[in-house]
Amino acid sequence: MDTCKQFLEEYDVKQCRLLYCNSTNNFTIQVTLLRRQEYYTFSTYLPSVLLLAIGYGTLHLPADFFNERGTMSLTTLLVFISLYTQMSASLPKTSYMKHIDMWYVFSLSYLSLIITIHLATCSTALSTRVKKVAPSPPCSRPLGMAVVSDTLSGSSDCPNTSSTWDVLILKISRVAFAVTAVMFAFYYFINV
Repeated sequence: MDTCKQFLEEYDVKQCRLLYCNSTNNFTIQVTLLRRQEYYTFSTYLPSVLLLAIGYGTLHLPADFFNERGTMSLTTLLVFISLYTQMSASLPKTSYMKHIDMWYVFSLSYLSLIITIHLATCSTALSTRVKKVAPSPPCSRPLGMAVVSDTLSGSSDCPNTSSTWDVLILKISRVAFAVTAVMFAFYYFINV
């Protein structure tokens, strides 16, 4: 007898049988379920990959745009945490770490490290101080403002507000984060 609902939200019913045993007067229900991969793809992986791409994209903003980089990456992290909370509430509780938990732990760590990189570039930018002195004509600074020598780069000739260290940190981070994400995705999807 095959009268079960065939499509559930997270599963497809492959087989549903109701068996009656005359000798014991018992009924046995056999249900074979298959996971719907598209459910997890569209409810978990696609949104989180998009959020990770936005977080990674903040590394491509200019070093001078700390407010924009910080706001975007923090907002991305908060949205990701709410996605994780929603998904973990809908999954069964287990005493072991599931693959989806590993995905979320990696993603949360990834976004948190991006925020750390932004803070590191902000702290090196703060090492360049601006103070009032006589105007210097060759610079395109406002009148009465000059840049004091940056102790990290040693340059005193009208640098941009971002130091070469900021740009270098961001360039290295772009490559490191891209390689890390590709390696983790490769490892993760082979094992899932």
